[in-house]
Amino acid sequence: MALELQKKLDCKDLYSFLTHLGSSSLNGLYDSPYASLAVFRELPELAKQYVMRLLLMDGPISLHVVNNWANSAGQSDHQHAISKLQILHITTVVNDEVILNPAFRSSMKKHHISGSSLVLEPLLPDKHAKDVSFLTKYADERWECLLHFLVDSSSQVVSTGMQQLMKNSGLVTVKSTNEQTVTSISSLGFQFLLLSRRMQVWHIVQEYLRNSEDSGLDCVECLKLLFQLSFLRSSKDYSTESFTPTQQVFLQDLRELGLVYQRKRASGRFYPTHLGINVLSGSRKSSEAESGRDGYIMMETNFRLCAYTSSPLEIEIIGLFCQLQYKFPNMVIGTITRESVHSALKSGITAHQIITFLRSHVHPNMLANSPVIPPTVTDQVYLWEQERNRLSFTEGFLYNQFLTQNDFELVRQYAEDLGVLLWSNGASRSMVVSKGGHEEVRRFWKRNKQN
Repeated sequence: MALELQKKLDCKDLYSFLTHLGSSSLNGLYDSPYASLAVFRELPELAKQYVMRLLLMDGPISLHVVNNWANSAGQSDHQHAISKLQILHITTVVNDEVILNPAFRSSMKKHHISGSSLVLEPLLPDKHAKDVSFLTKYADERWECLLHFLVDSSSQVVSTGMQQLMKNSGLVTVKSTNEQTVTSISSLGFQFLLLSRRMQVWHIVQEYLRNSEDSGLDCVECLKLLFQLSFLRSSKDYSTESFTPTQQVFLQDLRELGLVYQRKRASGRFYPTHLGINVLSGSRKSSEAESGRDGYIMMETNFRLCAYTSSPLEIEIIGLFCQLQYKFPNMVIGTITRESVHSALKSGITAHQIITFLRSHVHPNMLANSPVIPPTVTDQVYLWEQERNRLSFTEGFLYNQFLTQNDFELVRQYAEDLGVLLWSNGASRSMVVSKGGHEEVRRFWKRNKQN
């Protein structure tokens, strides 16, 4: 069995995600003024100018005229802008004429040029009204519940649908041993923990949308609701009366993730939280790992780790690769050992991910060090990983029992010329060829053996 390459978390930005939708889906999406404006905001500045020019024109415009909107020095930016507009099906070129998408044009003209309001219908005052601090706390608690399940599936209970979503997205692995099913965090799951909170939310929502059709939901309707959330205000309640059946179901899943608050499932109103309002901002690429506050990990040269935290989630994450020894009200102390690192490696966590996590959450007092993590710790963690990778396995077929040395050398040379020879030993007249080259070598030997 060949050694598997480390998979990388695929977290696309909004543009990349939309490009995978078909033209019919995008046309349906542009019926929503929220979606049209949100997509417009993500466009390059030059593309925005072109859209505004096309909006003010009653019909198609010659492609030759559009190409003359940029001089020779700006052709690169011009082609980039035109390409974005065409890929997103905002514009199309028919008979050398540029046409603005009718649905996109209608939404933009009606609500963003004529000045029509995007605000939903007002509701009667809510006697159970919630303020921003309550909604922020609620959203963070719901999201941390999901992260707790990711780190330790036995510590938190999430819905069956969310458990399946985590499995489908590869964030957890499920293994059956002794008639018992064990769910543990995967390598992708640990990469997920290194993302900022906003990128975590966007990634989960993105995976949900990818699997929406398997649940019988319309991806376009779900996207419309997401775009709508980005224009709402926290601490203000909104009606669900105009929601489609798909959006009603989607709203309950957003409620579990902490993107919206709804007191009861049957309630006709909901409150967007900061996670829901900022969900699309997570689609913008960021290399920062966000902890929500200053770093809290002190790493010593003797492999002792001191974490100034009382968060159960942060303690559980550290426990994935560190042997915890002492726990105080605001601090835990542990040691990174060979056994603890090997345990993390067995779960699919890599040495690079462990070091990246330590660097991302290092205490401010250690930032003056260069490097911030002691080289003895970094080098040793990588060496412990290499202990597990000293051998690589490749599937192959053994050829032996050659009657003469000439027969052996003939087949060995042929396999070597094909580039499929993995190993050979002239003394024992044995060789191993790769699985892919087996059939070709076997046919060659069969033909020459008869001669």
